Amino acid sequence: MAFVSCIKDVPLRLLTEGAAEKDNLKSRDTLNASKYAEALSKFIKHADTPVTIGIQ
Repeated sequence: MAFVSCIKDVPLRLLTEGAAEKDNLKSRDTLNASKYAEALSKFIKHADTPVTIGIQ
């Protein structure tokens, strides 16, 4: 018998509405991941290519 999940992957309304300004995004960061996203962004901007990034 196949496993059936009733969980839907639906974006949070709060995160998809409103302006996309940097401060506004930080205030809506429900996972508290903005500092990691900023660090990854800085790394990508300054890294020599090719580069492989794995996210777990």
